[in-house]
Amino acid sequence: MKKNLAVKPFSGVRFSSDQSMCKLICPPYDVVDQHQYDILASYSSHNAIHLTLNDPKCMDAKKKREEEDYLQVKRFWDQWNKENILNVDPLEHFYLTKEFFHRDGQKYMRKVLYALVNIDPDRGGPKIIPHEKVLELPIQDRLRLLEVTKVQTSPIYLVFDDQKAELDDLLSSMGQSPLYACDHPQVQSQSYEFYSFSDDKSLSSISDVLSRGSFLVADGHHRLETTRRYFRKEENQHQTPYVFAAIVSSIDPGVLLSSIHRGLDVSYLSSSWFDDLHVAFDFKPMSKTWEAFEQSGALLAIDQKNREELLGMYPKQKGLEHLPEIEQTVPSSVLNHIVFEDYFSLDLDRSEDQKKINYINNIPDLQTFVDQKSSHVGFWLRPLLFDQIKAICSKGIILPQKSTFFYPKIMSGFVFHRMEDSKDS
Repeated sequence: MKKNLAVKPFSGVRFSSDQSMCKLICPPYDVVDQHQYDILASYSSHNAIHLTLNDPKCMDAKKKREEEDYLQVKRFWDQWNKENILNVDPLEHFYLTKEFFHRDGQKYMRKVLYALVNIDPDRGGPKIIPHEKVLELPIQDRLRLLEVTKVQTSPIYLVFDDQKAELDDLLSSMGQSPLYACDHPQVQSQSYEFYSFSDDKSLSSISDVLSRGSFLVADGHHRLETTRRYFRKEENQHQTPYVFAAIVSSIDPGVLLSSIHRGLDVSYLSSSWFDDLHVAFDFKPMSKTWEAFEQSGALLAIDQKNREELLGMYPKQKGLEHLPEIEQTVPSSVLNHIVFEDYFSLDLDRSEDQKKINYINNIPDLQTFVDQKSSHVGFWLRPLLFDQIKAICSKGIILPQKSTFFYPKIMSGFVFHRMEDSKDS
């Protein structure tokens, strides 16, 4: 194919095993704690978790991962290729998964296209809109892993602005049988079908459609920045910089946005911390249900073990004075800048302070956290809408880390990308 395409196919590396593919895939590294790591590793000695490394937040804030950890991943990669556990597709493909899952009692199907996306607008790259802040520690961790292995094991999640439904129509019309299908070993209602396309018509059609629009980064901001830095290095500057991406149409019904809530142990604060918040917020009690919270119109709510009711938080105009107007309706911005920074004295650019915050993506787990100690406080956040994120971030505004949760996470392991395939043919 011609050089400097906005989006292009690639010769992916895939598992050749006959065992269930769902025992080989894993969530992105940043949502895997040690317990989940152990479960995934028990499914198969070849589970992709061995190639992605688990969450760098599990490390001590002042300690980098050992070099041996990266080298071990490289040994796994080389050994699995040598033993034909992994094989390289001889032709360039676009890859597709159809993901079936349930959420709030409803069934969904999401179509995910795997491709390489050009991240340099000066070399034909499309507009890519990030929306969340990144931190240095995970970038350095991912960059070292990439330098050692020369492999992108996990795609970033991009939502294509598909206003004319071109991508959605195209993927819906791909009518061949899947290469394989599998059921998730833990989540009974979650299953996958995997497809690949290498014919010239499919490759050209998909590339043409994706060259005519912009992308919002739904997940993988640290991996995107890692890729940028990799290609800034002198030895890689001759290559057009492509990032391994999982692309979903913005009109796909499986693009689901929910909140990532916050939990915090406030035992380090003075006993007057709640009274102090009344300077910046009005509070309104409500029942501890998601329905009551949604109907309240509150951006935020506060939950404590010794309170029978949830308290909706309504910012006073005085408290919002130093926050840009467009961010005054963003729950994570209000919480971070007004509560955590102004009143709780947290510097969220410091890893030590970041680690004081528990990021929790569902209310039952948040309430479990709150019930553990009287000093535990939970903050409920109203979810953002896709159009709201796009409008804000198109203006160049970057939201706080973990402002959104696109459900479900894109799994790693269906296909891998070797950095040598970033070279234009």
